[in-house]
Amino acid sequence: IEGQLEIARSSDVVDGTVRALDLDSDPDFVDWKPSLLDKSKDWLLGVSAQVDTGQEAAGIRASDTPSRPRTEQEQLHDLAIATLQNMMALRRIGNSTIIEISAAASTPQKAVAIADTLARQYIQKNIAMKADSSRQYSDWLEKFVREQQRGLADASSALNTFNSNPRD
Repeated sequence: IEGQLEIARSSDVVDGTVRALDLDSDPDFVDWKPSLLDKSKDWLLGVSAQVDTGQEAAGIRASDTPSRPRTEQEQLHDLAIATLQNMMALRRIGNSTIIEISAAASTPQKAVAIADTLARQYIQKNIAMKADSSRQYSDWLEKFVREQQRGLADASSALNTFNSNPRD
């Protein structure tokens, strides 16, 4: 279940939610100002609380980013991702395989929309991963069957050659 929690927290799921709900143009996400507690944490950890920190919070390292200057829209998107990651919570319920997804937002309706969209994105990611895995297995199986058929045809040809050339 820990693997499933990681999938639910993945950048694909969070990014899909930001895009689906257009959160990078939502003032609650991109006009976010760090609280005094956030500023204190940043100061203690030696981290800058500027817009570019959205990249780091979104799991994007400086070495992963292109050398071209980042557009304002890309920076806002990264900030929305970082904000969403701070506003969402995922946890396993007891010893079950059930994952609870919750989100904090300015309104209960927005929180529900975010949590529902996160759940939908998580399900879509799982389906895509399983489909990809099935496709890879199917490709391997198809290749294996072709190789076995080739080997069978070669063996059949060898048997026919042997039977057509009696050795007595």
